[in-house]
This record gives sequence, structure tokens and C-alpha cells, in this order.
Amino acid sequence: MSEHLHKIGELMQLLLAELPTNYVDEPVYQVMKRVFEEHFLVEARIVIVKQGEELSASSLQSPDDLEATFRSPQVSCLCRVDSGLTA
Repeated sequence: MSEHLHKIGELMQLLLAELPTNYVDEPVYQVMKRVFEEHFLVEARIVIVKQGEELSASSLQSPDDLEATFRSPQVSCLCRVDSGLTA
């Protein structure tokens, strides 16, 4: 799994370097940048996968849901409810 994540990080790093001219203001580019910055480190131009304990509680957990982050135990309910009910 770690090697797979490492390859994903390298690809993301390449895309982030190649695409900003045309896509820096696009939401999808911003999400990719956020995911990369929160889940990977770059040391001496080498991509390193962050381990679970290195991830922030506010790190993005699902790129298709920008509010999906781990919640701190000190924070009282930060909930989003969608009942799916229609009249």
C-alpha cells in the first residue's frame, strides 16, 4: 500500500507542477493541492507519504466532500444531516 500511495504522491506532485498556468483557479486543482499538502511531504524533492499520526484532524478525508474531515473530540457536534425526505 505504501508504494502505491508513494506513486500517487509523485503523480500529484508532477500534475501540480505542470498544471498551475491554466488551472490554478479551478476548484479541482485546489482540492488536489490541498490533498497533496495534507497527505504528503516533499524533502529534497522526494515525495514522502505521511503516516496516520502525522495527519491533522482537519485533513480532507474525501475529495468529493470538502467538509469530510476528522472531528476533534473537543468540538461539540459539527453535523450535516440530509434526511433525503421529499414532500
